Amino acid sequence: MSEPLLVVRDLTVDFPVPSGSYRALDSVTLNVSRGETVGVVGESGCGKTTLARAILGLEKPSAGSIEFRSPRGVEGLGMVWQDPSASLDPRWTVAQSVAEPARIHRKHVDVGALLREVGLDESHGSRYPHELSGGQRQRVAIARALSLRPDLLICDEPTAALDLSIQSQILNLIRDEQRKLGFSVLYISHDLPTVRFLCDRIVVLYLGRIVEEGASAELFESPRHPYTRMLLDSVPSMERVGQLPPGGMGEIGSRPEKGCVFAPRCPHADDRCRSEAPPLVAAAGRAAACWKPFGPPASSDA
Repeated sequence: MSEPLLVVRDLTVDFPVPSGSYRALDSVTLNVSRGETVGVVGESGCGKTTLARAILGLEKPSAGSIEFRSPRGVEGLGMVWQDPSASLDPRWTVAQSVAEPARIHRKHVDVGALLREVGLDESHGSRYPHELSGGQRQRVAIARALSLRPDLLICDEPTAALDLSIQSQILNLIRDEQRKLGFSVLYISHDLPTVRFLCDRIVVLYLGRIVEEGASAELFESPRHPYTRMLLDSVPSMERVGQLPPGGMGEIGSRPEKGCVFAPRCPHADDRCRSEAPPLVAAAGRAAACWKPFGPPASSDA
């Protein structure tokens, strides 16, 4: 593993609410190495987008630290948001949007070359966002994010607003550009198949806390935390055609005052789980915050 490019230590983010404050992130620690793709997964409301915004400096941490080890500082960060219809200024042409990061940093970029790089014709530069399809708009957003050749590309649900037929094209574009340019990726999504396709390592968030972390292949093969297993069981597969996902875990709710954050939904929770928060314990490249984590599956030749 190469040296870390991004180091997040004990990051906590609180938001004011009428009753006091809401903790969106709670002591989150993670690294992204140079050239690595790290996925952050979890249901809506788990803190994924807050993490991205904090790294970008758009949310102020209540505690902890964020260290981005690029000699270029913020110039080395690129961002692709979920909805290109919202992230592109409707009053600007495509060329203006793509050139904006360079203009801010008083640099020049070849907009036509960037558009060709992401699979668009140079003529798209004179168009406005409403004249493009959803997939074309996201390609423009990717061209803008890559215009200054970032060291780290943050993607927040970049395919969620796109048709299924277009999603794979965008994923392949991100992967191909990463292989060509060598940047790192922090990929935020609730879509587990896309995370498995792109990511080397996965961090699982639940109510602002990391509950599991590990290499992508190992985590999908043998999840250790009940929440991770619930997420994987909810993914449609050929083996479960015509079957409803397993029930019994309810919906995401408020953070319990004590104990494991997942205890109110966990069918395996006991009194200790409800009274004492488990630490995130790392072993053999895996980490899980659970008093009774699942073990690795039995070996099989099948």
